[in-house]
Order: sequence, then C-alpha cells, then structure tokens
Amino acid sequence: MSKVKRMKVYERREFEKLLSANGYKLNRNNGSHHIYVNESGRHITVKYPINPCISRRLIKEYELKIID
Repeated sequence: MSKVKRMKVYERREFEKLLSANGYKLNRNNGSHHIYVNESGRHITVKYPINPCISRRLIKEYELKIID
C-alpha cells in the first residue's frame, strides 16, 4: 500500500510568516480578507481561515518560497 501524502494545513500565523519571509507586508484588511503587498506592488488577498487547497494554490501562483 502506498501512503497518501497530506496537504500542509497552514494556521494564520504560519501563513503570515511565510508571506513576510517572501517580502509581503499586511497593507489592509476587510473583515476576514487580508491584503498583503510586496515592494514591487504585487498583492495577495487571503481569506482566513485559509483552506489548504487555496494556500497551496497561492504558494504556487505567487512562487512563494516555503520556509522550514
């Protein structure tokens, strides 16, 4: 039997650390949606609590480097 690899479930603080390590800072929030911006002006909108599938998509789409 092969083992099923589970998706990493990011808590809010973990995902915020990931974003700050990649140069994103919290710009503003609107309820549960938080908008992060980096120095070049690119922005990421994250809704908390974050879904594991959405976090994986954001990491891939914005080419975020995962910290250990």
